[in-house]
Amino acid sequence: MAVGVFLLSICGGIGGFIAGAASSANDFNDNNDATAFRPGVERTIELDADKDLGIFIEQESVADPRDIDCTGVSADGEQIEFKAENSGLDFKDGNNTITHVYSLNGINASGEYTIECEDVDLEKDAVLWVAEEFDYTGIGVGALVLIGAPCLGFLTAGTIALVVGLRRKSHKERLMRGGV
Repeated sequence: MAVGVFLLSICGGIGGFIAGAASSANDFNDNNDATAFRPGVERTIELDADKDLGIFIEQESVADPRDIDCTGVSADGEQIEFKAENSGLDFKDGNNTITHVYSLNGINASGEYTIECEDVDLEKDAVLWVAEEFDYTGIGVGALVLIGAPCLGFLTAGTIALVVGLRRKSHKERLMRGGV
């Protein structure tokens, strides 16, 4: 029984990690059409001040995605601050590698913003997106479950084995003394 508890906790840890990682993954295709734009072309996009947003690009469409220069302004003339994203964390979307280029700061109110990005090396068919930034919380929780569940399972299995072993020893001693 103790071995079964331990094995079950390992499976639970792996399942918890997978569930956590899956909950963090942005379904990048959800907003592609609504926020996609081409380099050198101004695009007016509805932005939500309550979300952590970023600029993304297909990595294959530019030599160095970090060389892209973006500008943005609200309908009121308020400038968007584009903070370079240097995490180096890229992700796959189908056959494309998507690179997080900028985080958008200074979006104090939800509404329409005009954004334009340029780079002399960008291919004309390159596509950029404004999308919600990747949420690392699920991966962190998943990793915690991946480590914690087997540890807890090991402690539980050890306790079960210890209790069962002590009870068997006690029962065996009583039988040898002639008791029930």
